[in-house]
Amino acid sequence: MPRMNTVNVGVIGVGWFGEFHARIYDYMAGSNLVGVYDLDPKRTETVAKSLGVHAYSSMDDLLADDSIQAVSIVVKDQHHLTPVLAACRARKHIMLEKPMALTLEECDQMIAAAKEAGVKFTVGHLLRFNQRIVRAHYKIQSGEIGTVRHFYARRNMPRTAPRHVGDCCGFYSMLYHGAVHELDLIQWLANDEIIEAYAKYQAGQMESEGCGVSDTILALLQFRNGAQAITEHSWIYPDNFPAMVDGRMEITGNHGRIELDLGFRGGISYTEQGVQYFENPHWPVVKGWYSSDLRDELETFVRCVAMDLPVSVTPEDGRRAIAAALAIDASLKSGKPEKVQG
Repeated sequence: MPRMNTVNVGVIGVGWFGEFHARIYDYMAGSNLVGVYDLDPKRTETVAKSLGVHAYSSMDDLLADDSIQAVSIVVKDQHHLTPVLAACRARKHIMLEKPMALTLEECDQMIAAAKEAGVKFTVGHLLRFNQRIVRAHYKIQSGEIGTVRHFYARRNMPRTAPRHVGDCCGFYSMLYHGAVHELDLIQWLANDEIIEAYAKYQAGQMESEGCGVSDTILALLQFRNGAQAITEHSWIYPDNFPAMVDGRMEITGNHGRIELDLGFRGGISYTEQGVQYFENPHWPVVKGWYSSDLRDELETFVRCVAMDLPVSVTPEDGRRAIAAALAIDASLKSGKPEKVQG
């Protein structure tokens, strides 16, 4: 196997999650973190200083650095288009955090720009790299459970989540911040596309706390080849719920069934401070070292750049999840089933 060259990386947006990207690139074999940029100059300086890398004064300065080959873009959900197009003009390979965008028009602009620039472009659907889900995908694609007939998927969270995210994606922010995970996964697992959505919502709790978002979204989804899915997304669990996410997925085929617990319940501690589920398969940190899903995702991206391989999660995959989210959004507003737009 040929030796993999080191890839020089920059990170645009080093808030809470962008800093995770930066720290992983900083120590991960195969990558060299050159520098970071954030809209908040103090944040840029703090993260850059802690990692001993360059603090860029602007996104343009980072992208103008010829030593940087690839970038992670980890800015707020509604602001993805501008940095992606700028990175394409600068001929940088791109890891864009999900959701890809909030409209199909923006998705299409990104896809066209990346193709014209000849750069690799992947969307950060983290759960594609979760080993339970990877194994389930293998089992389904190898025919172990036969033809997929229906899914049940949920991602429920405490109220800290909407307080943190706010209404950056509008009243139905939950669709783009949380549900987009499941909308990507179930289409990937089924090897099929969602073509219609019918959804209902509940609201009032978060609005009463001054956060202008809906509380719960339930959806019935129809796939092109006949399968169906029920999805449940809520972020009004109490603050003392002992895990960041209550996630579950059930996949039923005509010859079998797979159940996935994605709710951080692998480890439980009982102390005077209460009960806590402490498993974190996505970005666990032990003595400054990150592992599992996020590291696997970024390591795969770097490997694709270094060895000129196809990306694992394509921008078309990212667009497909947004198309399904937009159909649910439309159904919530119209009160009737809505077709997924192509």
